[in-house]
Amino acid sequence: MAIAKMNKVMLIAPTDKQNDLLDAIQELQSLEVTSLEQAKELFTENSIALQEADADGINALQQKFEGIHAAITFVEKNQKQPSLIQKLKTPREQFALSELQKEVQNWDTDGLVEHVESIRNTLRKKDDELKELREKEALLRKWSALDFYPKDIFKHPYTKTKMGTIPQATDNAYLDGLKESELISVHEVYHTREEIGVLVTYPRKAQQAAKEELAKAHFSIVWYAFEEAPSVELEKNLRAQQAVVDAKKKVLDDLQEEKDLLRKLQLSAEVTYNELQKEQAKNGLVNGQHVFVLQGWLTTKAVEDVEVQLKEKLGEGEHVFLPLEIAEEEYEEVPTVLENNAFLQPFENLTEMYGLPKYGELDPTPYTAPFYLVFFGMMAADLGYGALLWLGTFIMLKFFHFDKGMNRNLKFFHLLSYPVMIWGIIFGSAFGADLPFQPLSLSKDLITIMILSIIFGVIQIMVGLSLGAYSNLKKKAYVDAYTSHLGWLAIITGIILYVLGSMVLNISWIATIGSSIAIIAAVAIVVVTVLSSENKWGGLASGLYNLYGISGYVADVVSYTRLMALAVSGGSIASAFNMLVGFLPPVARFTAGIFLIVALQGLNIFLSFLGAYVHGLRLQFVEFFGKFYDGGGHALKPFKTYEKYVDIKQQKSE
Repeated sequence: MAIAKMNKVMLIAPTDKQNDLLDAIQELQSLEVTSLEQAKELFTENSIALQEADADGINALQQKFEGIHAAITFVEKNQKQPSLIQKLKTPREQFALSELQKEVQNWDTDGLVEHVESIRNTLRKKDDELKELREKEALLRKWSALDFYPKDIFKHPYTKTKMGTIPQATDNAYLDGLKESELISVHEVYHTREEIGVLVTYPRKAQQAAKEELAKAHFSIVWYAFEEAPSVELEKNLRAQQAVVDAKKKVLDDLQEEKDLLRKLQLSAEVTYNELQKEQAKNGLVNGQHVFVLQGWLTTKAVEDVEVQLKEKLGEGEHVFLPLEIAEEEYEEVPTVLENNAFLQPFENLTEMYGLPKYGELDPTPYTAPFYLVFFGMMAADLGYGALLWLGTFIMLKFFHFDKGMNRNLKFFHLLSYPVMIWGIIFGSAFGADLPFQPLSLSKDLITIMILSIIFGVIQIMVGLSLGAYSNLKKKAYVDAYTSHLGWLAIITGIILYVLGSMVLNISWIATIGSSIAIIAAVAIVVVTVLSSENKWGGLASGLYNLYGISGYVADVVSYTRLMALAVSGGSIASAFNMLVGFLPPVARFTAGIFLIVALQGLNIFLSFLGAYVHGLRLQFVEFFGKFYDGGGHALKPFKTYEKYVDIKQQKSE
């Protein structure tokens, strides 16, 4: 239960075995490839030509992958998909990397993408046609009152007729002005909020005067580009629209029948992404004409698996594999891999959220988990709430299939359900109702619960100080170990003994021993700081300032009273909701009251769990981690497969 031991590994193999090697490493998903500048210098010094990475090949694979991804998105959008419940109930397919590659080799991936693109282009054209037809429909509907072909009257030898619009005005000034004209005859065809459609007729001999009057009315000509009357053209337009809609439906219906299309595209995306990753990984290799060199980080436990894979892929005597010990001065560069048992692994997300430890430092996960369990359970304490959390997470873990990250989160909350139920029994609460037994009452034993919260806080602070002392002693930082950790442990221990002796047990000699330990430890902090400083007066000031840290410890201890506060608030709100529904008349209580209590209790469950989660994190990150943990490490970024649609079976050594 610590940080996994790492090795720096170096591999030398023939260039023609490169793809086989990368397949082996990619399938294991445990090695991070790093740049190897020393090998490049060695090759250059010995006049060995270096081969550059295939940039064109990488770009081609990138474009291919993007094309497949676009095709998947289109098919998912336009093909009926199983419901979310069905998806979660269906386990993902599993392949060995070689099996996946063999499966996809049987398909023409480019042809699949082109096929989808052809469907998309067809639908796009149909949409464009439909858009154009609907724009024409809007025009024809306005003029559909005309049951004759307008251009027939445009050619009259003595009069001139035009179709057009004039702006709508609040008092119809433009329309009335035209109607009062002695030259122009106006026939109103349609009327909208923005405009009025009209046919205007005037003598050809008076065209100029008529145009001036039309201009004053802001008349705008509408060009009629159809061959028959508007009413006839409208019917033709609607039939054409229906034909386009039917054609679109036929294309989409045909797409629905291609049941295996999406799966083929998804598996092709997996393989293409993996190939792209391999090509990009080659940038980190040192490629000569005949051999190449690879360097990377690998957990010590995975070394044997890699060796077995290399023998299978490359054969005996075809490569050199060198696991190298890591020097302490390289620790800053080494990635961190947390290595905990199945119970603690869900709690690694707390450590990752704060920041991974540096390689060679302490993994806080095993020490964080028990405290977080106790604190979360105490703050959300309710037997009913815990049982619902247990049941919900159990059903999802047992009957549904999630990705690895979601699965770990569900296990995390499943584990948290147990302390919630245990504390619910201790406080005698189930959905805000009192149980027949109450070892501690949230309404009567507030002082006891607050003292219990403070005791938990003091224990966690002392554990944090002990871990900090251990880390400093391991680094041989003896002064910091005492002044920052051991000294304060002694002071807190002395204060505890003093409180026990003077206020709890009433035994004076225990109180005297406690006060003596605290005073001696405090003086020692100042003395050690002075002795370890070159400037003694500066050391004295620094030591005295260190003692001022007692205010911070007091604030930390007080902060743990939130355990009591959240427990009481959650229980009180639940009881208040029950009381509120209890005030309803019997008929309402057993009808609308049922829905009301479910909604109110659901809200309180959400708020209780949210508060416990957030405040639990604060107690770990501020009060606990602040005593011994810095973080600052970086995660291993293994050369791995896509695994968005399938799971890759990792081969392990016998």
